[in-house]
Amino acid sequence: GKLIKTMFGRGRRIRGKTYAKRGRIKVSTNKKLALSIVPLTTLCLGIWQTKRLYWKLDLIEKREKQINADPSLLPSGPTHEMLEDIQFRPFYIIGTFLHDQEQYMMNRTYDHKPGCHVITPFRRADTGEIVLVNRGWVPLDKKDPRNRKDGQVEGLVTVIGLPRISEDKPNMFLPPNDPRNNTWYYRDLDAIAEHTGSTVGYIESVLDPNIAMPVGGQTILSLKNDHFEYLLTWLVYSLSLMLITSGLGLLSQVSS
Repeated sequence: GKLIKTMFGRGRRIRGKTYAKRGRIKVSTNKKLALSIVPLTTLCLGIWQTKRLYWKLDLIEKREKQINADPSLLPSGPTHEMLEDIQFRPFYIIGTFLHDQEQYMMNRTYDHKPGCHVITPFRRADTGEIVLVNRGWVPLDKKDPRNRKDGQVEGLVTVIGLPRISEDKPNMFLPPNDPRNNTWYYRDLDAIAEHTGSTVGYIESVLDPNIAMPVGGQTILSLKNDHFEYLLTWLVYSLSLMLITSGLGLLSQVSS
C-alpha cells in the first residue's frame, strides 16, 4: 500500500492499507506522583480523624462521669491547676452571698432570650475564703437586683456547682471587660477576683428549683463531635482519588 497523509497527521502502512495513528493519553511521571500523593494524604487525614474520634469519645465518657459524681466539699485555696483538674465535677460550699458585689457576664442567652449571668462573691463559712459563684442567667430587665428581690437569698446557704477555669477572649470583635461598671464579656477569673477581692475559686451553680431568678445550670456540658463526619469525608476523597488515578493509569496503558 501507499503511504497516505490524512487530516490526523502522518499515516502508517499496514498490510497495504493506510490508518491514522491513534492519539495517546500520556500521563507524565510528575503528574502520576502527584495523583498518588493526594489520595495517600487524604487517607492519612482519615486515619488521623479516627484517632481524634476515639479521643473525643473518651473525653465525652469522662465528662459524663464527672458531672454525675456525687457533690463533695470544694477544696480550700484552689489554684488554676486544681480547678483545671476538677472542673465539671460537682462540689458544694456553705456560706453567704455578698450581693452588693454582684458582677455581670454580658451577652448570654437562655431559651433564645438575651440577658446576662450574675456572678456573686460568696464567703465560705468554713474557711472565710471568698469564692466567685455564677448564679445563672437573668433577662436584661432583671439585671438590676431590685427587680429580682426574691432571688437575693440571705443568710447561710449551700451552693452546688461545677468549677470552671478562665477563658481567653474569644474574638477581636468582643468588647473589652469593663470592671469599673462590673461588666464582663468573657471569663477572666484573675481580673474578676482582683476586682472583688475574691480567691481564684469559681463555680457555676446548678439549677435551683426554689429560685426563679437567676436561672442556674447554665454550664454547657455537651461536647461537639464531628470527627466521624470528617473521617467519612476524607476516606471518600481518598477512595475517589484512588479510582481516578487508577483510571488514568489504565487509559494510558490501553492507548500506548
